[in-house]
Amino acid sequence: MGELIADMLKSVPSAMQHNNQHFLNDIISNHDRVTVLESAIFKFLSKIRKQELTEKESLDHQALMSATINLKRVADELKEEIAG
Repeated sequence: MGELIADMLKSVPSAMQHNNQHFLNDIISNHDRVTVLESAIFKFLSKIRKQELTEKESLDHQALMSATINLKRVADELKEEIAG
């Protein structure tokens, strides 16, 4: 997920400077993949959450949830700014 967002970030300068449709399409395509991954990660984490977790595991779980949400937020912002 992070690698896809990094690729999106790398495409931004070319997409904005040259209004290059190829880079715009890459950003949209990567955003769609991030959305699929977000859903799969949340599904996986929800299964883990149903188990009894130690305090550390619970904190790790919260961190993973937060990271997933924040990464998706970055992808959403990039798509919105670039693709409208």
